[in-house]
Amino acid sequence: MLCVQQHHRGERDDRGPASHRTAQHVARPAAAARRRPAAFGGACLATHPPGPRPDGRPTDLALHGLIEQAGASIAATARLLAERTGLAVVERDDHSSLAARFGLALTGRCDCGHHLRGCTGCGRGCCFTDHDLRSWDPYRCHLRPFVDQAVRGTAQRRIVGGAFAASMLFRALEREGRILCRTVEWGRCDVCGRAFEGLQCPEPHPRQAGSVRREPRKNQLIAPVDESGRHLPLQRWWCAECQHLYGAAAARATAVPGCPRCARRPSRRMTVWARVTPSRSWRTLTA
Repeated sequence: MLCVQQHHRGERDDRGPASHRTAQHVARPAAAARRRPAAFGGACLATHPPGPRPDGRPTDLALHGLIEQAGASIAATARLLAERTGLAVVERDDHSSLAARFGLALTGRCDCGHHLRGCTGCGRGCCFTDHDLRSWDPYRCHLRPFVDQAVRGTAQRRIVGGAFAASMLFRALEREGRILCRTVEWGRCDVCGRAFEGLQCPEPHPRQAGSVRREPRKNQLIAPVDESGRHLPLQRWWCAECQHLYGAAAARATAVPGCPRCARRPSRRMTVWARVTPSRSWRTLTA
């Protein structure tokens, strides 16, 4: 109430006119939003005090702090990959080099190679917005969740196949052939309804009669066999009626077999990846 009365009377105190103080309070958030401060470790990512650097890049101290944030996110993501998916594909010796690479990429130099469909060579105009620090709003989230989003596709402490496929870490690992995001063949038990990889349901109940239902699952993170993984690509017939995968779809097949579960003709061929185990060899997969 006192501030309102001072404003109307134009009274002054040691801080200046009330109208001037009001304008300052309104202008400060706007100026802060333009500067996008990211204060951590004494660094400001968007400016070089008292103003931005001539080239518009962050200071060395800010870049070092950003690289540290990326390194911490890489270490956490590597643990999540090993614990949740069983893929130990990020070597500890690679953490430092990946962190430096991602820290620089976040300053507007991302090289993940993502382009929108129909792009004819735009440089990096099609890159994911999460891979650019300029899209970060410090008033909506802290810096670390933003870096986590860029490194593993989500700020949550979990691995989501489709989201991870859009992350910086996946793009770097995929380029070296260490990890893939593909459609994988899974089984579905008709007795208990459990989904599984392998020949038979792991639950201790009588085995079902007839063929096990096989279904495609998208956005599965796998390691190929030539990278010490356990998955190989296969051509299957896919039934649009019951969603069953079966047989080996040869490239020039003339006689297309009917679905063993519903006797319908398959809709099309489908490339899926299947897990290879000691009891499930290449011959078994292609039989």
